Formats: sequence, C-alpha cells, structure tokens
Amino acid sequence: MSQRVICSHCSESVDVDIDMTVTRTSKAVGSLKDGFARSASCSSCGETFSCKTTW
Repeated sequence: MSQRVICSHCSESVDVDIDMTVTRTSKAVGSLKDGFARSASCSSCGETFSCKTTW
C-alpha cells in the first residue's frame, strides 16, 4: 500500500510502500519496542528515516 508521509529531515512529502499505516516518522532509528519497525528513504534529500506503523 503506497502512502505519503513527511520526511523527518527535510519536511518534504514522500511516497512510501509500507503494508501498514504509518502514524509517525522519526530521524532517529527506532526499535520494535518503540513501534518504529519500518524505515524509508527520502527521494528529495536521500536520508533514511524511521516509520511508526499500526495495523
């Protein structure tokens, strides 16, 4: 499922292909315990950011 999220680094809207709903993004690498189980890369700035997901 493709969805648009805001990059934590440059604040651009980015398309990501994650099967769950993204509720937040973070610059720091998250953990499964925190709920930041997925990551994405920004097409504008090239940085990787973490995505907090929910079903």
